[in-house]
Amino acid sequence: MSVTQCYSTAKLGSVPVTEIQEYIDHPNENLHAEYKRWLDLSLHENRANVARHIAALANHGGGFIIFGFDDETLSPTGSNPYDTSHYSHDGIAAITRKYLDPVPHCDVRDVLNGEYQHSVIVVPSHGATPICAKSDGPVVNGKVKGIKAGTYYIRKAGPESAPIVSSMDWVEVIRRCVTHDRAALLGALGAALASPKQSANTEDRLIRWHNASFAAYKQYVLDHGQPDHLYARSVHLSYLIETADGEALPKQNLKSVLREVNAEMRDRVNTGWSLFFPFDRVPIDPYFVTDSATGDANQFLEENLLREYGGGANGDFWRVADDGRATTIRPIRSDFLDLDGWRDGKLFSPNNAARELGELVRHAEGLSSRFREPQTVSFRCEWRGLEGRMIADPNSDWSPGRVARSASVVSFGQWPVTALSSRWPEIVSDLLAPLLRVFDPNFLLSSEWIHRAASGWRPIGNHYP
Repeated sequence: MSVTQCYSTAKLGSVPVTEIQEYIDHPNENLHAEYKRWLDLSLHENRANVARHIAALANHGGGFIIFGFDDETLSPTGSNPYDTSHYSHDGIAAITRKYLDPVPHCDVRDVLNGEYQHSVIVVPSHGATPICAKSDGPVVNGKVKGIKAGTYYIRKAGPESAPIVSSMDWVEVIRRCVTHDRAALLGALGAALASPKQSANTEDRLIRWHNASFAAYKQYVLDHGQPDHLYARSVHLSYLIETADGEALPKQNLKSVLREVNAEMRDRVNTGWSLFFPFDRVPIDPYFVTDSATGDANQFLEENLLREYGGGANGDFWRVADDGRATTIRPIRSDFLDLDGWRDGKLFSPNNAARELGELVRHAEGLSSRFREPQTVSFRCEWRGLEGRMIADPNSDWSPGRVARSASVVSFGQWPVTALSSRWPEIVSDLLAPLLRVFDPNFLLSSEWIHRAASGWRPIGNHYP
């Protein structure tokens, strides 16, 4: 299956691009994207160099190595002239096993750009332990080439993959290690803690945030002559993290934090078109704005993919604030399947709805771990354009006849932060329940069903521990 058709095995009428496709179509070398010419990976020096880049990207919080581009001009260099078996998942895994400890579980994908195919290594973030070189590269003229045993590498301005040489180089790596261990500890304690009562102020803040975002999204569609189905038939998912001391994350770090959280949540959902993915290219890169309708003057990051993708399946709109508020609006993406009933907006997939909620909860878990004392997360989820739709899925069988009687439905709830890892299937099931009742009063997908279904939520990049 082509990586650009990963949303479903059915053909899409308006094929969604993937996040990686964006980096292929619009090359932009930065600290989390390394572009390389095709390399003969049977040569030890080249393998050692690739290992160094993988280690540095992992210690940077994750990123991509993209082959088939000129290192200087970022122009395509044509087809791979070398043995392609070295560019397989097993080929790259052999490199990481030889040179790195702990071994990062990288994904490898082949992506088309016009007539050329590019291989991409998707490097995950390190976990509780940073990645260290455990073996030297080959010795050439008395010097070790590529990578040196016992060295920790990170990404530095240039961009380059270079050794850690100062205490400042360690700051972000240590922070991610502590965050990883802290999240694991909280998850283990979660089952023992009771759910707190929801604060009326918290609910009001979340409603204002949620509604202001939809108003801005709808106004953009209307002002730019885009099809009204973008807001009339949409999925709108929001959450709010409540902390003990009203903490806010540094605004200058917010985009990099979102990128880290995006890499982490691929352990649960990895379709290639993530919620809250922060792109780098104008005009689709996120930028800070304010909106008085939210109830405060705080700046937040806003990403508006309608600027580039218009009325297609990729027209996401999202906002994330440094105080832990997040909201995303997207078309019902299954409406873009090139199949009768789907493109006409007559069908609705509970499978896709469950997956998007699973991704939302995982994102909230990741972002909440960046705060010192996160306490609760409140969710508000809204689906529009439901009336007359029937339950179905292009890849699953559902009993016919379950038809929505309402045009829209809102789901909400609040849980302790610790429950986001230990009880996430239950949270997804609870948030999904009001939506399903619109189609059938007795329709419920249990937490056990959610847990089983989640095994299919990573149609690309399943190489995770």
